Amino acid sequence: MYYSKSTEKSEDELRTSLLKILEKSTFALQHEHNLQEKLEIKNLSLDTCKIFDVCNPFIAKELLDIDTNACVLLPCSLVIYKKESKLYLGFIELAKVLTMLNPKLEQSAKKLENELKQIVKNTLA
Repeated sequence: MYYSKSTEKSEDELRTSLLKILEKSTFALQHEHNLQEKLEIKNLSLDTCKIFDVCNPFIAKELLDIDTNACVLLPCSLVIYKKESKLYLGFIELAKVLTMLNPKLEQSAKKLENELKQIVKNTLA
């Protein structure tokens, strides 16, 4: 249900690499959330967890032209998180969820998912 890959890069290196790859891609960064900082405001602790809301406007348009209800799953989120002392970059595999919403979304959803996998691969390279 989710796709993630571990890396030996530092958190800063991973973030910088992701932002550079996004700039070169058809995806645009919509917003960056730092959950760790937000929780610290409430005196709660959490290890690394950064969420990057990203959008490929071309695929988003395809999805929305088929079914405007797809907007509930947009934008896509790429996440940098720490688990058992390792850093990961990942995302929820949207193809299954979007296809459950409307089977006509499957082709565009798979294209979106493959492009996100390529973003992860290029970021970790």
